[in-house]
Amino acid sequence: MNYYSINKSFTDGIVPHMKLGYHQPITDYYEDLMKFDKGLSITREKFLQAPVQYKDLVLLTDEPWNLRDFLFYGVVLGVVLYIVFKIVELVNDRRTRAEEYARLESQ
Repeated sequence: MNYYSINKSFTDGIVPHMKLGYHQPITDYYEDLMKFDKGLSITREKFLQAPVQYKDLVLLTDEPWNLRDFLFYGVVLGVVLYIVFKIVELVNDRRTRAEEYARLESQ
């Protein structure tokens, strides 16, 4: 943005003249804001044109951790640990039965 400065000072040698780049940081901020808004609008339009099955898709967030992530990973970890412990229990039970069967046959 340009403007005409009408300041005049005989002692400092200032005369009226055109100034360039007045409020340049403000105009740069506004341009960046407009670019962000345009990018956001494009993303929104892509989302609205997406197939129906993807609109309600819940993805993990970009936040470091939240309660939903703790619950999700806790449930997954719980299921995996349950399966592992059940497998170990079945192997031990099978081994015990095999030893009892071998002992009964030897008698």
